[in-house]
Amino acid sequence: MWYGIAADSYGDSMSAYKLGQMYLYGTKATEINKELGNYYCKTAFIQFRDGLKNRNYFYELENDSDNLHYYSEVDSYEAYIEYLLGRMYLKGEGVEQDYRCSSNVFSLAAKNGYSHAYYYLGNQFYYGLGFTQDYEKAFDYYLKADRKGDKYAAYRLGKMYLSGEGVNIDIQQAEHYFSKATKTVVLANYDLAKLYEDYADDFNNVSKDYINGLYKKALEGMIEQEENDIQNAFTEMRIANMYLAGKGTDININSAIEWLNKVAKQDNPNAAYQLGYIYSSEKYNIIDEQKANENYKRACLEYEKAEEENSNVTAESRLGKMYLNGYGVEKDIQKAVIWLKKATLNGSASSAYTLAKLYENGEGIEKNIEEAYSYYQISAVLGNFYANYQVGKISLQKGEIEKAVENFQEAAKGNISHAWFKLGKIYSDESYGLYDISKAQLCYSNALNLYITDYTQNPDDFTAYRLGKMYFNGLGTDIDINKAIHWFSQAEKLGNTNAAYQLGEIAFENNDIENAIKHFQYAAQGNISNAWFNLAKIHSNESYGHYDIAKAQLCYSNALNLYITDYKQNPNDYIAYRLGNMYLKGLGTDMNINQAIYWFSEAEKFENANAAYQLGYIYHSEKYGLQNNELASNYFRKALSAYLIRFNNNQTDSELALRIGTFYQYGLGIERDIEKALLWYKKAVELGNIKAQQKIEETNTQQQITVLNLASIAAHMGKIINTETIAAAKQKYTSDSKQLRDEKIQKIQLGHAVSDNPISYDY
Repeated sequence: MWYGIAADSYGDSMSAYKLGQMYLYGTKATEINKELGNYYCKTAFIQFRDGLKNRNYFYELENDSDNLHYYSEVDSYEAYIEYLLGRMYLKGEGVEQDYRCSSNVFSLAAKNGYSHAYYYLGNQFYYGLGFTQDYEKAFDYYLKADRKGDKYAAYRLGKMYLSGEGVNIDIQQAEHYFSKATKTVVLANYDLAKLYEDYADDFNNVSKDYINGLYKKALEGMIEQEENDIQNAFTEMRIANMYLAGKGTDININSAIEWLNKVAKQDNPNAAYQLGYIYSSEKYNIIDEQKANENYKRACLEYEKAEEENSNVTAESRLGKMYLNGYGVEKDIQKAVIWLKKATLNGSASSAYTLAKLYENGEGIEKNIEEAYSYYQISAVLGNFYANYQVGKISLQKGEIEKAVENFQEAAKGNISHAWFKLGKIYSDESYGLYDISKAQLCYSNALNLYITDYTQNPDDFTAYRLGKMYFNGLGTDIDINKAIHWFSQAEKLGNTNAAYQLGEIAFENNDIENAIKHFQYAAQGNISNAWFNLAKIHSNESYGHYDIAKAQLCYSNALNLYITDYKQNPNDYIAYRLGNMYLKGLGTDMNINQAIYWFSEAEKFENANAAYQLGYIYHSEKYGLQNNELASNYFRKALSAYLIRFNNNQTDSELALRIGTFYQYGLGIERDIEKALLWYKKAVELGNIKAQQKIEETNTQQQITVLNLASIAAHMGKIINTETIAAAKQKYTSDSKQLRDEKIQKIQLGHAVSDNPISYDY
């Protein structure tokens, strides 16, 4: 009211300017009125200009004169008015927005002693207003202003040291300038608090209470500004977000909504978008589909309107997201892709990442892994660590190991737990050519610690399951079955059926049949094939106290069907070998030798030695009427060759040594050689195999083996091979027997790679 009286009754130029700003931007007591705002600002502009000693400078400037004449010695008040005129040109307050004029006038004001004008010159170079964006020049102008005592410039310098814009990143310098600005610039308190939070290891002497105090000071200062000064959408958005996050205050969703509504009334699409998110997200527990849709629709209209005038990456990215998900508009994948591509061209890492996901999964567009790979790489270049992880994954699938490692290492810098885990797998697997068990365990250890942090912040079943597997297998830590059980139990509570299967396995190994059945039954609900198989084993063995052959065959049948589905989705030797055995023995199906041969042949393509042996057994045995000595010998030789290579890689495997000895004893695919057989049996004994000692005694008592029924040989070997304790099981399934569990622990302790979970989550 007083500004109006002063402006209208007394022709006070400063009052006219203040009144104009109030109408342009709104205050607590003043509704926005652009027409009145520009009227009063224009009045002020003319009065400011015409009252200056340097008024001719402005006339020349507005007439695009090449020669601008000015007085370099004017009083401080005139320099201040020159600065205000520069701001009016910059913001288009009462005059046409003109960045050339604003920069010239700011330069004049700065020369005449008003140092804050340097700050605004810095802003023009920083944001590229009238100039090509130039962070280094912006930094220089901010530094000039800071040296004159300008706290806003100090705040800007802190921001630039933090982000590395125009200068090398230096968090200590960032702290220095933020601290310098806190008394004058309320936002500096916020950024200083966030700096302490984000770099807690570098500022471990700063207490949480002190950080919260900075947030509180920032919040109170911003609210005071909004109540006593002109409304500022950025400040109001920051206040709303602090209430949402509980920074400097308790979380207060209603207060956040109140502040966001204030901003949304100013036709601010960012506020409307955030309101849409609040009303649609389960996170805030106030779901209101109508309000969500209304706000998203308002945001969409404002973003599209703004895009007609100027390209804006935030608008493009969010428009893409809204069309992708049908937020406030009809879902339209093609429009989403158009907006996301625009945003990507303007530097949006998240939009490039979303495009990559769309192409990778074929969601509404044709699936294209190469396009996905390309957009992941763009997103990674733009600074998205999650994209680095995805590039690493695809590179690994392509066999580009160095590129995979490079991207996983980059992702690891962003504390992406999965990236550290992948690096652990690469360094622990000799096939990648980078075997280093010490490095692998270090990577696994980093992954383990990050998974624990991830789970603390956001409990989910996958993270708990992976932690269980890591403690179970000793990845990045000592093997700890109790901790494994703890994490598997957490995962099972959250609905993870793979974790239920692991708990069933542990109970089964410890002969806790009741708990094993309970966990296997839960796992079976998630179509875990191994769970059905183990339930069948329990129901088909009288010693477990749950004998029911009809139930066993039903469980085997379910397992069989699931194994076939699993194999289609992920062909591997373990599944094929198990299917071969099930058809050979008639588990869950009628015995079918042709199907058995088919599945053993599939497994043998993956160089599965046990499958090669089984094929040799089938072609040797009279039982199946398919005798073929040449084929049998070929398969036996393949099996033996693979067993010898495997033993060379792990010379602690007593069962394998025993198995190799049996080949030499009976001449399977090779000439009989009793001496070599005894040599292998002795190795097995040295490794603690009791059965091998029995074989030595048996061999020593035989002076000569004159007649030996090949079927009985095969049957004898079958007892060794067909135990379902598959030492070569790899990739995605674990063994069912305690014996293989002991072998796995031994391998881990010696630094050898081991197989992972039965069903792999690969995010």
